Amino acid sequence: MKSLYAAVLTFAVLSGFVFQNASLAKEAAEPRSEHTKTSEINPPVPLNTPEAEFSDEARRRALEGDCLLSLIVDIYGNPQNIQILKCADAVFNQPSLDSVSRYRFKPATRPDGTPVPFPIQVTVSFRLFDGERSKSGVIYKIQNPVGNEISKPDPDGVFPLTEEMRPPVLSKFVDQGFSTSASSLSKTAALSNQPYCNVLLSIDVKGRPFNPKAECNDAALEKPAVDSLLQSHYKPGELNGSKLPIRISVHLKF
Repeated sequence: MKSLYAAVLTFAVLSGFVFQNASLAKEAAEPRSEHTKTSEINPPVPLNTPEAEFSDEARRRALEGDCLLSLIVDIYGNPQNIQILKCADAVFNQPSLDSVSRYRFKPATRPDGTPVPFPIQVTVSFRLFDGERSKSGVIYKIQNPVGNEISKPDPDGVFPLTEEMRPPVLSKFVDQGFSTSASSLSKTAALSNQPYCNVLLSIDVKGRPFNPKAECNDAALEKPAVDSLLQSHYKPGELNGSKLPIRISVHLKF
């Protein structure tokens, strides 16, 4: 089974103009004549915004979020003096810097067409592909537990999910307080680093879940995540048409 983690599209959004460097800001804003105003300067236009790399650690932790950066677009359209203002998680810092350093712009210009340096801010977003959404707003998806490469069963006879298998299907998510807890936490989360849980879970040949183990970015989510998945409904996984007890990982977020 192919990983449900895919290359994440990241896009820089021109979110505002902030003067970070005094001399360059003065040069960018200072008119050449008494008739020219700062507002008459045409701001930079993004021409190329390469995708940021989604690191293995971010995938493993199923992290999502935004990074806000400041930079100065020079007269050649190149980013200079790139700085991180705030980031949802430190794991996104370097990928954001690497990505923005490769951005290219049409430089800002005065009314007469003369290019000038201009300070801006950009937001780099890191998103995983969404799964299914429950009526309560919880997004869930089944994925292969990280590191599973063997196809032999464990001592309890449960197989790890592999590419050859048809994975179990979460046919009905039964929310046991996960949405309430996650919604409350998301209101206080920095940027858009949403509350999430990865829950290791075994599904038997009758589609019954058992032996859960939750890893959440907030301990308050562990019990409602486990309770929700134990009460949810599943279709068992198969290999060559035969049902098997299979160990999976379920990613939950709100």
